[in-house]
Order: sequence, then structure tokens, then C-alpha cells
Amino acid sequence: MNKRKEQYVQADFVRKISEKADIIILLGQRSNGKSFACRQIVLEDYEKEGSQFAYLRRWDLDAKDNNTTQYFNDVPYLSNLTDGKSTLVDVYHHDIYFSHFDPDKLKTIHDRKCGRAFGLSIAERYKSQSFPQIKNILFEEIITNRQYLPNEVQEFDNFRSTIFRNRPGCKVYMIGNKLSRINPYVREYGLTHVSQQKNGTVEYYKKGDTTVAVYMTEVLQSNKTFFGNNAKAINGGEWETKEYQHLDNYDEFEPLYTMVVNYKGNMFLCQFGKYIDNMITNSKGYIWYIQPKTSGIQPNTRVICDRVSSSPLYTTTLRGLTANEQFIFNLLKAGEVVFSDNLTGTEFNQILDYIR
Repeated sequence: MNKRKEQYVQADFVRKISEKADIIILLGQRSNGKSFACRQIVLEDYEKEGSQFAYLRRWDLDAKDNNTTQYFNDVPYLSNLTDGKSTLVDVYHHDIYFSHFDPDKLKTIHDRKCGRAFGLSIAERYKSQSFPQIKNILFEEIITNRQYLPNEVQEFDNFRSTIFRNRPGCKVYMIGNKLSRINPYVREYGLTHVSQQKNGTVEYYKKGDTTVAVYMTEVLQSNKTFFGNNAKAINGGEWETKEYQHLDNYDEFEPLYTMVVNYKGNMFLCQFGKYIDNMITNSKGYIWYIQPKTSGIQPNTRVICDRVSSSPLYTTTLRGLTANEQFIFNLLKAGEVVFSDNLTGTEFNQILDYIR
């Protein structure tokens, strides 16, 4: 699907995507209308069809009443949608309501229940319950550069099954900022092209009987109040990165040892070797150099992998098979490393937390 002229995400365009998909994943820079459009869709569906929605967050704390109310405080279309009967959204004991403020009673009045807030971290509590009126799930902040739940994708799929109970026509809207390309949904759903997908395009994937659409949203014009490395993500819609040391001249690097890290669907070629630092004449040292690996793994290669293998060359962590290997692994853990680019450094260090 080709790039659109509008920069802010449009609810009507997301609806068109949902006609061909069961799960719609919206990724992109911050504050470009992803959440606004999806809020509009689930609230409109309730008003027009009476179908409620589940507002889902990873942690129960983020689904508390005050946080959920804050999330739904930007709904300027609600008054027109309800012919002025409801003007705001309010939350009480996790239940989400179309509401209005009564100036005589000086209190917020709940008109109709339109949805409910859930925390995926406590999804086990919902399994025995029934939610026949819920048609849509709105899952916010699916990407994090911190901690995911154990077996998060399986927990989410179980939650989705609990809510929908195989009812037809149900939709999931998943929203994420471009914090990290290393996340369990990309791997488990087989979203193989996400890292290369261009802004303003939609790609579809098949996962069993479920169709997943990834909408890489448009980039807004630059905000000049942001600058430096973060501006690439905030202004340009690029994946967020940190600054890392690079190898200025690969020709001055002599590899002595090579391994591959193949973890969570991401591969890195990791070389330990000798380098010449031109800043100090003829000074030689040793360093790890890490770059993306785009080709297959050759036989007899040392591999750190998240899948158990019968090969003695495969381990799931940086556990040295010899004393010398453990020594250079310790140097890697200690940060004696340079990278081909900042994105590689950011993503490898996220993986490093799992394989130490």
C-alpha cells in the first residue's frame, strides 16, 4: 500500500486496513496521531454498534483509573458523536464510561459503559470471566526498551482468546513507538520486514487463520525544539538509538576470533581481534567489533543462540567453552566493544542483557 499525503494518522485509513486484517499494529514516531485515531475507532464503534472495547496495558499499574482517564482525555469528537449527551470519558473501577459533567451537582455523571481497562500482567485473573460485549482490543505501548512480561506474546494471545471467545469480526489495535526493533511480537508473529519497512506503508502477514497488518505510520514535520541523536527518532521517525563507539577503519582491524549471536530473531557477527589506534602511534590493542549478520550461519561456527541445540558449539549464554574464550567473553561483558553503527549497538546491548 502506497504512502499517503496526510501526516497525522487518520481513523478512516486505519479502518480500511482493518477490513483485511484481524490485528492492526501501528508503529511510528511519537505524537503522530496513532493513539488518537484508534481511540476514535473504538469509541465510534461503541456509539454506532454498541460494541465495547478492552483498553489493555502491559502492567496493571498503567491500567489504573487515573491513568486510563488521562489517556482518554483527548476526545473532542465525542460531543458530536453523541449529539451532546456525553462530552468526556471517565473511568471507575476499571470500567470506562461515556460521561458528562453536571454543573448543578458539581460531579461527573456516568452515562453508559463503553469499555474496560485491563493489565496484561494480571491476565490470569480474567480467564474465568466472560466479556461478550467487547469487540475491540486497544493495546497501547506494545514496544518497550525495558522489560517485557515472561512469555508475553503467549499471554497476550490467551488474553485475546479470553475476550473474544472465537466471535467473528473482532479487531485488535496495537500501538507502539519506534523504541526498539527487538521485541517479542516481531519474532513470534513472523513480522520479518518490520526493520526495513518504509514510513507510510502497510504490510500484511498471515499467522495461522489470523491476518496481521503492520502500518508504519507517516513522519510529521520536524520539531526544531529537539536536536542531537534523539531528534532522529522524535523528528524523523527512526528507531531510537544511543551513541556508541565505532570502528573508524576496518582495514586496521585484524580478527582473531569469530562468533555469531542469534537471539530473538536478530543476528550479529561478533569478532574479537587486534586493532591499531592511530590516535596513539603504533599502539596496538584488542577489541570486540560487532556488526549485523545478514547471511546464513556457516558450519563449525561458534554460536550464542536462544534455542537449545545438540551442537557443542551452541550455548544459550556467554559461557566460554575454554578459559581463553571465557576471558574474551568477559571483555565483551565489560564493554570492550565497538559497533558498525548506533542501531547495531543499541540492539546488541538489549540482547546482551539476556545472554550475560
